[in-house]
Amino acid sequence: IVLLFAAILFDMMNTKFNYTDYYETIQANTIKAAMLLFALQSNNLLERAMRSKISLFMGHISFPLYLIHFPVMVSLMSHAIIAANSDGHIALMEALAIAILTLIFCILGAWAFTSIDKMTNFICAQLAKITIFIPRRAA
Repeated sequence: IVLLFAAILFDMMNTKFNYTDYYETIQANTIKAAMLLFALQSNNLLERAMRSKISLFMGHISFPLYLIHFPVMVSLMSHAIIAANSDGHIALMEALAIAILTLIFCILGAWAFTSIDKMTNFICAQLAKITIFIPRRAA
């Protein structure tokens, strides 16, 4: 199952987008995702890993992380790379430190953004209740 998981991830990372093979790519990725879900459901160790506190936390911040990662990477990471590259090259430890700090700032920013995400979801749900007309059944 671990080999299946690794093969699916490797194939997804190495798949190049081609407009002529668009539907075949969608079908292949759908089958891969189904196989991955089956592997997660059929293996207790993988299922427990997906239900761990870290996985649940990452699921909780996934949308705020999606929103915040690009601005953090463009501002913080770009500035750090320019500062580290002042002498013409970046050492491996500098690159590793930049990557780790970017990851930390992205996760902290997403975690801080979760309260805004919850409030927005609540407001949208309330507006949906007010604006969506659902007819009552005749008695």
